[in-house]
Amino acid sequence: MMFIHFDSSDGEECDNCGTPHTIMHMSTGHRDRSVNLCLGCLSALVQVLGHASKKLRLEGNSKSPY
Repeated sequence: MMFIHFDSSDGEECDNCGTPHTIMHMSTGHRDRSVNLCLGCLSALVQVLGHASKKLRLEGNSKSPY
């Protein structure tokens, strides 16, 4: 199970760049791991995942109906 919470938090640092203000907290239920990201790092992650998704679709590997 994965839990993603979008909310601003002044108390957490971004796990990627260290910015003291985060916008996203993601944690997994089966592993004791969580990730906090600032808006800039979250935007970069969204771009990378979008690019990877397009590449997979072009290669015909997508089983998603979207």
